[in-house]
Amino acid sequence: MAEILIIGYGNIFYSDYAAGRRVAEFVANWKLLNLRSLPLLQLTPDLAKPMSEAKLVIFVDVYRPWDSPELLVGYYNYAPPLPHLKNCVGQVVDPLSLLALSQFI
Repeated sequence: MAEILIIGYGNIFYSDYAAGRRVAEFVANWKLLNLRSLPLLQLTPDLAKPMSEAKLVIFVDVYRPWDSPELLVGYYNYAPPLPHLKNCVGQVVDPLSLLALSQFI
């Protein structure tokens, strides 16, 4: 079991949107025993299981506001309370929903 889980996601057909996925691919090549890196196209509910087993989960994605040339970095230091799951019907598409879901695995 890896203590650190890196989830990099993004579409490789949209240039800079693939940055998260490329970072995860790069980190996976380090082959560290306590680190698992998942390069993905998108977030899905099945990620809650490996997230529940990790001590630290790092999401890597790119977000660029249309009115700014700067890339933004977001960070979550806790799993949200259960009410955040109220919109989790079908696909879970954001890190906060996955963090909440992983608390119940």
